Amino acid sequence: MKHKIKDVIAENVKRQAFLDAPYDPYTGQGSLVPRTKISIEERQDLYLPNPMLAEPIVKQVLECKSFEKAADNIDMDVDDFKRAFTDCRLVHDFEFWATACGTVEHYKNGENVPLVLNLPQRKSIAALEKMRTSGTPVRELELKHRQYGSTTMKNAYICWLQNVVYTGYKAYLCSLDNDGAKEIMRRYEVIGDNYPAGVGVVKLTPYRGARNTFMVMGRDALLYIGTAERPNAPSGRSPQIVLISEAGKMKDTAHKGASKLITNMVSMVQDEPETFLIIESTAEISGMWFRNEVYKARNGQSGFHLTFNRWMDEPRLRREVTNQESFIRTFEEYDWFLWEKGATLEQIKWYRAKEKLYPNPWRMKQEFPSTVDEAFQGSGRRVFSPGYVQSARKTCKEPKFIGNLYAKGEKGKDALREIRFEDEGQGHLRVWAKPNNPNPEFTLRRRYCAFVDIGGRTDEADYSVVSVFDRYWMMYGGGPERVATWRGHLDQDLFAWVAARLAKWYDNALLAVEVNSLRYNKNEDTEGQHYKTILNEISKVYRNLYTRSDPEKVKQGLPTRYGFHMNGSDKDMIITTLNGALRDESYVERDYIAADEMDAFEFKENGKMGAKEGMHDDVLVTTAGGVWLATEYMRAPAKDDTKEFYDKHKDKTYNEAMI
Repeated sequence: MKHKIKDVIAENVKRQAFLDAPYDPYTGQGSLVPRTKISIEERQDLYLPNPMLAEPIVKQVLECKSFEKAADNIDMDVDDFKRAFTDCRLVHDFEFWATACGTVEHYKNGENVPLVLNLPQRKSIAALEKMRTSGTPVRELELKHRQYGSTTMKNAYICWLQNVVYTGYKAYLCSLDNDGAKEIMRRYEVIGDNYPAGVGVVKLTPYRGARNTFMVMGRDALLYIGTAERPNAPSGRSPQIVLISEAGKMKDTAHKGASKLITNMVSMVQDEPETFLIIESTAEISGMWFRNEVYKARNGQSGFHLTFNRWMDEPRLRREVTNQESFIRTFEEYDWFLWEKGATLEQIKWYRAKEKLYPNPWRMKQEFPSTVDEAFQGSGRRVFSPGYVQSARKTCKEPKFIGNLYAKGEKGKDALREIRFEDEGQGHLRVWAKPNNPNPEFTLRRRYCAFVDIGGRTDEADYSVVSVFDRYWMMYGGGPERVATWRGHLDQDLFAWVAARLAKWYDNALLAVEVNSLRYNKNEDTEGQHYKTILNEISKVYRNLYTRSDPEKVKQGLPTRYGFHMNGSDKDMIITTLNGALRDESYVERDYIAADEMDAFEFKENGKMGAKEGMHDDVLVTTAGGVWLATEYMRAPAKDDTKEFYDKHKDKTYNEAMI
């Protein structure tokens, strides 16, 4: 038993009380938005959003603590004063507006009801309003569990911004498909059809005959509706509001680049206060842009604020527990995990029952995640354990340098002369650590290795990738560490020289080229024509190439065969090596893309391994190859001491000499 039963029961009372805490949008009680309590003689206490306190009419109420006295103080009819106070609150208090003016269809019976925010919705709106009212651009990334009403609330929020708070605000709402676009319109229309007559009018009309562009009547504002298939990007000046729903489901395929599409939509919004870029989704393995941004935001490396709405934030997801002590005694390891993450006993009972409806535990975790990592677990056919990949992610970080490696020429001897790196902020080469010598009195042999997978030059082709690893810490019981990744599209012969140049830069690293990728590609008649010549040409200039030839046969006069041949057994070999390194945490990963591809690498129906549809595995393959080179193939790294260093430190151990 991890906890005393009486302590668990006592803590459960507190957790239940939080979920059941009273919420009244009319008074503001229970809101997660920072508020100030004010007492008024004519009614119960109000909890007003803090920015509202600066309004003159609110200052009057604060001073007089009475509507009647405040109205009399400025010689105003009390009913008119109350109406003006309410109008002021509608501008500042979304939760109040949502219930007083917003209408939605009830999730059970479809009836029109006021929009009273549930706990996850209040959590989300609190994050948005904190950014909006602090004068910073609103950049919100929300990872959510299923069906808590996220999009419904955000559609209403945008309706409020356009119709109440601001004038002249363009909004662009992008959904996954046409059905999602229609749902956006329907929600907006439901609010408009039921809007209180005494407050105003919410109405959309087609704009200049455009099919999915609408004018917001009386607000000098436009609403654009787009989908991942047909973005319908706004023309003219940039929109002030962008909402992208279900970004995690938008796939990158050979014909559609969701990551590029989302990036383009993101770039539409000016980086100014009171502009809104809101991206939300449930977790899907296909949406790598969303997934990557979620992890970056969680690690504090993104311009987005991350809101993670866990299933246990939803009070509805509970089942009654009649005998708490007996129920606690049935807890297994994962039950305790849920408890430690903040779930109540009643929620854990609900989770157990719900999980039985899913064919695999990972599907339950993906749809109702308790942690960010659970949300992106992927299928049960995955090759690498989610826990192993998550351990690798802990050491991932943004590269120190991004740019390109240049030389005197592009091919031949000149490709390896006068090598220089230009840190340009963009480019194919991402560097976490440049070549370096920690002690100038000696050099290291066999320090670096690089594995190469050659793709094609078109956007539809596989990426060409070089992964470079540093073996320095293997001399002290550590493991290899990624120091660079080159990833892009280029002619095969030119890229092969790029790889050689990169290996040369990293102290003449052992360079292994996966030769299967050099073969002729029938789908790209410009690719693969250099299979028999590329490595032979490079070998004349760069000698430290991986060979698969039998040394005895080479002595007998047979030609040297350069490159790593990736047949089925060899692929199993390097993937098995990588899996062991992940399990034992015996190598250091730096590249988020490598971890992303690990999560999307699966066993196919025919038993082979490969990336999920629409995904890539080029960085993964070079990672596996590089780790295999570093740990299984190469001899241990060794130092070449200068005579002066040796004479000075010959009576010391190596570690003492380093100190």
